Amino acid sequence: MKTVILTSGPRGSGKSTYVELVQKIHPEVKFISRDQLLMEIFGATSLDPYSGGHECIQKIFLDKLKDILSGEDDLKLIVDFWNGYSITRQSLIEIFHKYGAECVVCWQFVLPLDVCLDWFFKKPDVKGYSKYGAIRDYKLYYKEAKLIEKDGFDAVHYINPLQLSIPGFPLI
Repeated sequence: MKTVILTSGPRGSGKSTYVELVQKIHPEVKFISRDQLLMEIFGATSLDPYSGGHECIQKIFLDKLKDILSGEDDLKLIVDFWNGYSITRQSLIEIFHKYGAECVVCWQFVLPLDVCLDWFFKKPDVKGYSKYGAIRDYKLYYKEAKLIEKDGFDAVHYINPLQLSIPGFPLI
């Protein structure tokens, strides 16, 4: 079965760190990240919205996603692609199915604001972000994701990265 796991949570919620842990324990799990592609190609995750960089990355991301999902029959793929709004999550689910995913799971990261802010401001690429902006983003994410179960996922699992456990990994 081809299973896609979409990570979802505010910036600084531990998604990338958690996925790195999963990959160390389960190296057979594939991973694709929009931010990693941005870093590889542009050297930054924040780009001028008028540069065309985000459209370029989206095309590269979709091509890689299609290649990965057209491969192995028994596949577990974790996807890290910004999805703060329901319409974005629904579009991604549709794309995953179109490219061959049979099961789409969401890992929603939930943790207290103070921890999220602490982790966010330890990231190397946060120059120019204010505490106020990070708080606004945190609150906006959870407001927009309060009905995440209705977006069309086969399952939604809530991850508290402070627990540093991979809940049974049958989550996928």
